[in-house]
Amino acid sequence: MYKKKQIIKRKKIFLLSILVTSFLFFVVFFCMGKILGHIEQQHEEVVLDVGQALENNLESGQKNLISNITGSAEKCVSDVTEHIKFKVDGISEYFQKNLDNLKEHCQMRLDQCIDHLEQHTKEHFSQTFNQVLNPQIEQNLISLKSNILNIFSNYLFDFFKFKINWNFLNFLPSFLFPKSNTLVNNNVNNDLNNDLSYELRDIEVK
Repeated sequence: MYKKKQIIKRKKIFLLSILVTSFLFFVVFFCMGKILGHIEQQHEEVVLDVGQALENNLESGQKNLISNITGSAEKCVSDVTEHIKFKVDGISEYFQKNLDNLKEHCQMRLDQCIDHLEQHTKEHFSQTFNQVLNPQIEQNLISLKSNILNIFSNYLFDFFKFKINWNFLNFLPSFLFPKSNTLVNNNVNNDLNNDLSYELRDIEVK
């Protein structure tokens, strides 16, 4: 939660810096516009003054001098305007460079915060799995093994119990009604062979 607050705070700082930079750009261009407007106004005033002086001094032979003064004034105004434009372009380039550097720095910090958050999340998940889920899984596996062994042991117990009862039922008639030794031996051997064959089949099936 603290990391998220820091990330949100950094995003707010980044947006605030963009707003401040935009405001500074607006102020600079507004001031430059005012300066250029003032220079243009002064230029117009100078031109009007020179024109008026030219009209007032036409008879005195100062027309060429006034024209030279007007040309010089226009040249000076043009030079000043170009110089101001050059300065404004330099300031704009400087602010743009600083803004790009600020963006890169903020993006780098944001990427670092995201990587740190991902690493912390992975470590927390691994720790949670090792402390909580892994013991639970092992316990469930042990319980499953125990249940399988119980089912298998019950099956073996029922199987051998059935075989003992069946052998006893086969042996009971021969005990009650004895035959000759040869027949008895043959029957016993046949029973033993049948039991062995059944057991071998059961073993193969298993």
